[in-house]
Amino acid sequence: MMTQKTIGGGRYITTQEIDNPITFINYWQLSYKEGAAVFDVDYVTVRRWFNGARSPDRGFCLAARTMHQLWELTGKPRIVA
Repeated sequence: MMTQKTIGGGRYITTQEIDNPITFINYWQLSYKEGAAVFDVDYVTVRRWFNGARSPDRGFCLAARTMHQLWELTGKPRIVA
C-alpha cells in the first residue's frame, strides 16, 4: 500500500507501507543473509519466510515497520552479514 507523508514546506512524498519483514527486505534490496542480520534470526528462517514455509511473527512485522520509518529518515546503514 502506498501512503503520503508531509515533508518540509507542505510538500508530500509517497512512500510504501511496510508491514512485514519480507516486504522490508525486498524494498531495501537486502540479501537473505543481510535480512537475517537485521532481524537477528537464522538465515534459514528468512529463507522459509520467502518460501512460505513459515510466516513472520507479529514482533518482526512491527520491527520491519519501525526500521523502515527510521531508514527512510536516516538512510540505509551498512549491514555486515
